[in-house]
Order: sequence, then C-alpha cells, then structure tokens
Amino acid sequence: GIDLQGNRYTLQSEEATSSELDQNVIKMKNVIAIFYFEDDKTLKVSSDEGEYNNKNLDIFFYKNVKAYYLSSQLYAEKARFSNSKKFLTVSNNVKIIDSRGTMEADKLLFDIESKTLNIVSEENKLIKSIINYK
Repeated sequence: GIDLQGNRYTLQSEEATSSELDQNVIKMKNVIAIFYFEDDKTLKVSSDEGEYNNKNLDIFFYKNVKAYYLSSQLYAEKARFSNSKKFLTVSNNVKIIDSRGTMEADKLLFDIESKTLNIVSEENKLIKSIINYK
C-alpha cells in the first residue's frame, strides 16, 4: 500500500480474518510490516498480533512488538500507527537500543508531520536512559 504521506509499505501476516465488529478492520497474527521511505531507508515492524483498518489505513501492532530502523531496535507491547492522524504511539514496556545508547519509557509519541518525539513516563516514574558519548 501507500500511506497518506506517499510512502510505500507492505503488510503481511500468517493469518488474517475480518473483524465481526467492523468489516473495515482485518485482525492478523504474526504480523510483519515494512515501510519504505523516500530516502531509501526502511522501517521493519513485527508483532504477534495486529489490526489493519483498510478504510483509514491505520495499523495497530500488539504483543511482542519489535521495530528495526537503521541500527536502532525498539521493543514494546503496543504500537499504533495512525495514518489518518499522522501519528505513531508506542507503549507498554518500551525499550530502545541504539549505538548512541539505550532508553526505557512508558510511552513514545511520534508526530510524523512535525517529526517530533515526546517521551512519557507514568506518574512518579523515571525515564531510564544511557547515552554513549564519543
């Protein structure tokens, strides 16, 4: 498919069924999505389960979410790509491993249009990070 920003993506699963509640939603198991960006970089996201809305192109990944972009790795339990709102939310046991360091947080909010990241922790919890200086 092509997202609303014009980027190409592929979406695969071992099993897919229509939702009984909403015929626009496809429920999937063992999901792999690859997003291809204009700069020839790719983002690969996998999860044990997911949902795809074929009307608004939103994708929801959950259970054992893994994402790979360049040399960075991201792990979480939920990730929601809202194509219609140009937003990506990653939550529940979020961990990022990168050559520049590691980080653990409760939630990451990516605004795709403004290219900003908001890192969130639950009340009275700290965001854990280790930064590698060169």
